[in-house]
Parts: sequence; structure tokens; C-alpha cells
Amino acid sequence: RARWHWRRNIGRGRLMWRSRDAWLGRVLETAGSAPVQIVPGSADESKAPASVEDGLQSVIREARRHEEPPTRIVSIIGPQSSGKSTLSNLLFGTHFTTMGEGLPPSLTTSGIWAAHSPVLPRFLVVDTQGTDSLEAGDAARTLERRSTLLALAISHTLIINMFYSDVGRADASNLSLLKQVFAAHHEMHFGAHERTMLLVVVRDFPSGQAGAPSVLKLQERMHEQLAAAFIEAVEPLCESPLSEAGAEALGRARPLDPNHATRQCKPSAHVPVFARRFDVRIEPMPDWHFQPQLFAAAVDALRDRHFAAQRAQMQSLDLDGLPAFASRLWAEICAHRDLD
Repeated sequence: RARWHWRRNIGRGRLMWRSRDAWLGRVLETAGSAPVQIVPGSADESKAPASVEDGLQSVIREARRHEEPPTRIVSIIGPQSSGKSTLSNLLFGTHFTTMGEGLPPSLTTSGIWAAHSPVLPRFLVVDTQGTDSLEAGDAARTLERRSTLLALAISHTLIINMFYSDVGRADASNLSLLKQVFAAHHEMHFGAHERTMLLVVVRDFPSGQAGAPSVLKLQERMHEQLAAAFIEAVEPLCESPLSEAGAEALGRARPLDPNHATRQCKPSAHVPVFARRFDVRIEPMPDWHFQPQLFAAAVDALRDRHFAAQRAQMQSLDLDGLPAFASRLWAEICAHRDLD
């Protein structure tokens, strides 16, 4: 049975009805270059920083063909088969590999991939291998931590894709992963001069159903959990002295907070740090399969609210220096033993 949804055609000023499959096909037919793998899925091969530099150079060469050069980087993480690559494609018109219709959940994205968005030319999009993968095995855990840290370090926005049913769970929600990554991010001084947006997309939210929580309650709970994960991650580091050596080696050194040298261990001392570094946004999304028309509208709203609207706030991105910088960053991450 065909599933239908509506979309408003702004140019013609009228409503148009299309099947979900037709709508998806139209979105994915958007002209754009093929994604480039910048980090292989193999734990051993992924340590080579040359692949990061070469891959990003290839993506940037394609991006320079557009009149508007990229000024922002957005990355996405999430559990395997959670629809993160599909969401990226729908939001940005990219062509990341997705799981075929009618197939059971399986490993689809291997390693880290990057692409230029033809829909929003100001964006470079990074897709990461799905976490918590049975097929990838325990060997992939190190790659998950490294990939997430790289995404967090280079991105202006990190999309965290998860299911509503996993709210409150440690591994399925990726909170346990983020806790480890927050610790390394804090210890290695990868904090940027502007806040990184943490955009948590909560899939299959039961909006309107009996007993469903309000969106506000969900947002409060998720924000509290992310802040708690950050605090728990950085508190064990408060006994050790800080060093800027790692940041200087990466060319992103910035002066430390003089008050931070004492490493206050009270949780309240770290709350302002979390708020200064991260801008948390929580976006519930309807079910892709059972509410396709609402899902389509939510994707458009998500794009308009968080990405298309960023044009006026864009800051210049050093495209020439990005490949070498990301390569050095990846080498530093691979050398960080706490992520092994």
C-alpha cells in the first residue's frame, strides 16, 4: 500500500502530493558528487593520516566548483542501522550509502566518509560508521571513539541520531561513547573558539500518543544527560595538570582559563564549561515508516531551522588548511591511548 505525504511547493504556491518513495527518489536525485572515504573501516588501515588529507582534498576540489564555498562542517553519529545516513542524504542531498529496502539491519557505512552538500553548498558533511555494530565486532570500538572525537573536533554541528526508545540507555543512546570522547576532547584541548552545536535527533518520538512526554520534558532530560556525561568525563581529569602541547602541535592552541589550572572538582564548576563549549539542541522526529508525511515535513523543518538559517552567521572556513589540519588531528587522536 502506497504511503503518501504532502509538501508545499513554494514556487507554485500550492500543495503537491507524492508517495514517500517518489519523494525520496526526487531528493536523492539531486546533483552532487559521490562521497569520499577519508578513513577506512579497518582498525589498522584507519591509522594512516594520509587518507584523511587526500580524501578531504578530493571533496574540497569538488566543492570549489560551486559559487558558494563551504564555510561549515556538519557530522553525524549514531547506532548502526538507525537511519543516520538516510537522514544526512535527506537533509543535505548527499549520496551516502544506505541500507537497501527489505533488508535486515546490517553494517552499511564503513569508516568515515565526507561529501559536499549540493542542497546547502555552504556545508561539508561527514558520515561515520554506525556504532554498536555486531558485525564490526569489538575491534570497531576504538574506531568508534576515534571517529566521534574527530567529528566533534572539526565540526560546527555534530548530529547525534538515536531512537526514542533508547533515551535513558547508556550504550544505545551513545552516551557512554560520548563520555569517553568528552574526556579526550577536554584533555587534548580540542575546544573551538565558537560553540559546537550538539543536535540530538530523537527518532520515532510518539508525539500525540497517550502517555507520551511533552517535547519540553524530553529536551530537558536529554540536556541533563549530556551535561552529566560531560561532567563525569572531565572530573577525573581535575587532579592532573593541564598542558597546551597537544593543541599547539595541531595549530589550534588557545590560552587556558587561568582559573582552570586549579582543576576544581565540584560538578557545578564544569557546568559553565559545558555550556560555553556546546550548544545543545534536541529535535524529536516522527516515525519514518508509519508517519512518512510527518517525517518529510520534519526533515524540511530541521533543515530550515538549523542549517539554512545559519547563512547569516557563517564564519570563514580555511579550506586550504583543512585537509592538513584534519590529518594532523587524526594522527594525534590515533596516538591517544585512552581511546584504544
